[in-house]
Amino acid sequence: MSFEELEPDFDEPKASSEDEADNNDDSADEGGSDDDNEEDVQKHSSSSSKGQAASIGDKRKKDSSSNSGSEKPAQKTEEQIAKAKLKREKLKQKKRAKLAGADKLVQKVEAQTSLIAQGAKKAAKILWTEFVALSKDKYSTVEMDEIRIDESHVVQPEFSQFGDFNAIGDFMAKAMKTSDFDIPKNWQKGSSRVLIIVSSAMRGCDLLRGLATIRGKSQIGKFFAKHMKFEQQTKFIQKIPFTISMGTPNRLLKLMSDGGLSLDQTELCILDYTHLDAKKRNLFQTNDIQDDLLKLLRETILPRCIEGHMKLSLF
Repeated sequence: MSFEELEPDFDEPKASSEDEADNNDDSADEGGSDDDNEEDVQKHSSSSSKGQAASIGDKRKKDSSSNSGSEKPAQKTEEQIAKAKLKREKLKQKKRAKLAGADKLVQKVEAQTSLIAQGAKKAAKILWTEFVALSKDKYSTVEMDEIRIDESHVVQPEFSQFGDFNAIGDFMAKAMKTSDFDIPKNWQKGSSRVLIIVSSAMRGCDLLRGLATIRGKSQIGKFFAKHMKFEQQTKFIQKIPFTISMGTPNRLLKLMSDGGLSLDQTELCILDYTHLDAKKRNLFQTNDIQDDLLKLLRETILPRCIEGHMKLSLF
């Protein structure tokens, strides 16, 4: 027997017209008509738009309140601008003061140059004044008296082109009273007749061009840190005779201590005094070399002058 045969044979009851009417009434009560639905949608949309407008208004109020609260940072920014402006003004004042100081130094060197041209007495006084200022009370009175120089230790020829690198050869010839700087026979290596002390390798290179017409057959000892390595300069000193040498204080001290450079045959030491660098500083005012210059003068140059082995000259 099949399942179809077991199913009861009946028809679903059909709803009466009264029941359909009741269902329609119920649906009308629950959902309402289409016009009513549209009216409800419009009300809902208007209420939601009002809510959005209210939220936007609240946000604007918050933004305005936050903007009103950000007035203090704006005041701080103005203070920072004022501080930066004040800092710039101070820097300008410092720069003006520095330039004024440089101008004073230029005027000082110009005045001293005119004094140097007057002879050895004035030159010796200027040189000693500069050395005392450079020493800054590092030595006792007794130590200073031991190396005090005067006009007898200075050779200062009549000259009008102080500081001009093209004129260094003429100046040296007048100071040495000769233009012959060839290598003499039996010349001791490692020492020169003339030593020129400069503030920098750049200035030294300028003076080397000025010496091109006077050096004759002599080699020139170029003792700058930037010209050759220390080992190369040591080999030059040991192998090649030279009657003119030039260098910066630091390298000269090092070569005199460990490189075999000697002042045994040196007759004249020229200090490149009247030249001013880009910062308007002369040999004694150049901060980078002051300690080395003081040591070189105190321990080597001035004692030999006092002993009568060497003369000093300001160029």
